[in-house]
Amino acid sequence: MSGHGLVLPPFEVTPQLPATLEKWWNRSFRLPMCAEPTDRGLELVVQIVLKAGAQCEVLPVAFNGCWPRLEHTVTDKLLFPCGCLTHLTPENRGYNFRFPIDLVRDGWNEITIENGDDQPVTIVCIDLAIRPIGD
Repeated sequence: MSGHGLVLPPFEVTPQLPATLEKWWNRSFRLPMCAEPTDRGLELVVQIVLKAGAQCEVLPVAFNGCWPRLEHTVTDKLLFPCGCLTHLTPENRGYNFRFPIDLVRDGWNEITIENGDDQPVTIVCIDLAIRPIGD
Protein backbone atom coordinates (compact mmCIF):
# COMPACT_ATOMS: atom_id res chain seq x y z
CA MET A 1 0.00 0.00 0.00
CA SER A 2 1.77 3.11 -1.19
CA GLY A 3 1.84 5.99 1.26
CA HIS A 4 0.57 4.05 4.27
CA GLY A 5 2.81 3.34 7.24
CA LEU A 6 6.52 2.78 7.26
CA VAL A 7 8.64 1.32 4.48
CA LEU A 8 11.47 -0.87 5.69
CA PRO A 9 14.21 -1.05 3.04
CA PRO A 10 15.56 -3.45 1.80
CA PHE A 11 12.61 -5.65 2.71
CA GLU A 12 9.84 -3.40 1.42
CA VAL A 13 9.82 -0.81 -1.31
CA THR A 14 7.20 1.72 -2.24
CA PRO A 15 5.29 0.25 -5.22
CA GLN A 16 5.37 2.11 -8.54
CA LEU A 17 1.74 1.30 -9.35
CA PRO A 18 -1.01 2.33 -9.20
CA ALA A 19 -0.04 5.82 -10.32
CA THR A 20 -2.27 8.76 -11.19
CA LEU A 21 -1.30 11.20 -13.93
CA GLU A 22 -2.99 14.57 -13.96
CA LYS A 23 -3.44 16.56 -17.17
CA TRP A 24 -0.09 16.91 -19.04
CA TRP A 25 1.84 14.93 -16.41
CA ASN A 26 4.26 12.19 -17.37
CA ARG A 27 5.97 9.44 -15.45
CA SER A 28 8.77 7.02 -16.20
CA PHE A 29 8.97 3.43 -15.02
CA ARG A 30 12.26 1.52 -15.02
CA LEU A 31 12.63 -2.23 -15.27
CA PRO A 32 15.45 -4.67 -16.02
CA MET A 33 15.21 -6.67 -19.23
CA CYS A 34 17.39 -8.73 -21.55
CA ALA A 35 18.01 -7.69 -25.14
CA GLU A 36 16.35 -9.90 -27.75
CA PRO A 37 17.63 -11.08 -31.14
CA THR A 38 16.71 -8.58 -33.85
CA ASP A 39 16.57 -11.07 -36.74
CA ARG A 40 13.65 -13.25 -35.62
CA GLY A 41 10.66 -11.09 -36.54
CA LEU A 42 9.85 -10.06 -32.96
CA GLU A 43 8.34 -6.89 -31.53
CA LEU A 44 7.74 -5.46 -28.07
CA VAL A 45 4.13 -4.97 -26.99
CA VAL A 46 3.60 -2.69 -23.99
CA GLN A 47 0.13 -2.89 -22.44
CA ILE A 48 -0.83 0.08 -20.28
CA VAL A 49 -3.83 -0.81 -18.13
CA LEU A 50 -5.96 2.13 -16.95
CA LYS A 51 -9.08 2.33 -14.85
CA ALA A 52 -11.92 2.01 -17.34
CA GLY A 53 -13.70 5.18 -16.21
CA ALA A 54 -11.08 7.35 -17.92
CA GLN A 55 -11.67 7.85 -21.63
CA CYS A 56 -8.07 8.41 -22.63
CA GLU A 57 -7.69 9.59 -26.22
CA VAL A 58 -4.14 11.01 -26.01
CA LEU A 59 -1.76 8.68 -24.19
CA PRO A 60 1.78 9.03 -25.59
CA VAL A 61 4.10 6.18 -24.60
CA ALA A 62 7.86 6.08 -25.18
CA PHE A 63 10.27 3.20 -24.70
CA ASN A 64 13.93 3.94 -23.93
CA GLY A 65 13.73 7.52 -25.13
CA CYS A 66 12.19 6.88 -28.55
CA TRP A 67 9.72 9.39 -29.92
CA PRO A 68 6.42 8.86 -28.03
CA ARG A 69 3.85 6.74 -29.83
CA LEU A 70 0.20 7.65 -29.98
CA GLU A 71 -0.93 4.67 -32.06
CA HIS A 72 -2.42 2.00 -29.86
CA THR A 73 -5.06 -0.71 -29.76
CA VAL A 74 -7.69 -0.64 -27.03
CA THR A 75 -8.36 -4.10 -25.61
CA ASP A 76 -9.99 -5.96 -22.76
CA LYS A 77 -7.70 -9.00 -23.18
CA LEU A 78 -4.71 -9.90 -21.03
CA LEU A 79 -1.35 -10.09 -22.78
CA PHE A 80 -0.77 -13.46 -21.10
CA PRO A 81 -4.00 -15.42 -20.61
CA CYS A 82 -3.82 -18.08 -17.92
CA GLY A 83 -6.48 -20.80 -18.04
CA CYS A 84 -9.90 -19.22 -17.62
CA LEU A 85 -8.31 -15.81 -16.91
CA THR A 86 -8.26 -14.28 -20.38
CA HIS A 87 -9.63 -10.77 -19.96
CA LEU A 88 -9.05 -7.71 -17.83
CA THR A 89 -11.62 -7.01 -15.15
CA PRO A 90 -14.52 -4.76 -16.25
CA GLU A 91 -13.02 -1.93 -14.13
CA ASN A 92 -9.91 -1.82 -16.34
CA ARG A 93 -9.06 -1.22 -19.99
CA GLY A 94 -5.82 -2.08 -21.80
CA TYR A 95 -3.96 0.05 -24.35
CA ASN A 96 -1.44 -1.92 -26.43
CA PHE A 97 1.54 -0.09 -27.93
CA ARG A 98 3.99 -1.79 -30.33
CA PHE A 99 7.70 -1.02 -30.52
CA PRO A 100 10.62 -2.42 -32.54
CA ILE A 101 12.52 -5.12 -30.70
CA ASP A 102 15.86 -3.36 -31.18
CA LEU A 103 14.80 -0.74 -28.59
CA VAL A 104 15.04 -3.36 -25.82
CA ARG A 105 18.48 -3.34 -24.23
CA ASP A 106 20.30 -5.46 -21.69
CA GLY A 107 19.90 -3.95 -18.25
CA TRP A 108 17.63 -1.09 -17.30
CA ASN A 109 14.87 -0.05 -19.70
CA GLU A 110 12.46 2.85 -19.32
CA ILE A 111 8.81 3.31 -20.24
CA THR A 112 7.53 6.89 -20.17
CA ILE A 113 3.77 7.51 -20.15
CA GLU A 114 2.16 10.91 -20.64
CA ASN A 115 -1.41 12.03 -20.03
CA GLY A 116 -2.41 14.27 -22.93
CA ASP A 117 -6.08 14.40 -21.95
CA ASP A 118 -7.93 16.87 -19.74
CA GLN A 119 -8.91 14.30 -17.09
CA PRO A 120 -6.58 12.45 -14.72
CA VAL A 121 -5.83 8.80 -15.51
CA THR A 122 -4.83 6.02 -13.13
CA ILE A 123 -2.31 3.47 -14.37
CA VAL A 124 -3.04 0.20 -12.61
CA CYS A 125 -0.68 -2.12 -14.48
CA ILE A 126 2.03 -2.23 -17.16
CA ASP A 127 2.58 -5.55 -18.95
CA LEU A 128 5.18 -6.30 -21.59
CA ALA A 129 5.38 -9.06 -24.18
CA ILE A 130 7.96 -10.04 -26.73
CA ARG A 131 5.99 -11.56 -29.60
CA PRO A 132 6.19 -12.29 -33.31
CA ILE A 133 5.29 -9.16 -35.27
CA GLY A 134 1.52 -8.84 -35.71
CA ASP A 135 0.47 -11.35 -33.02
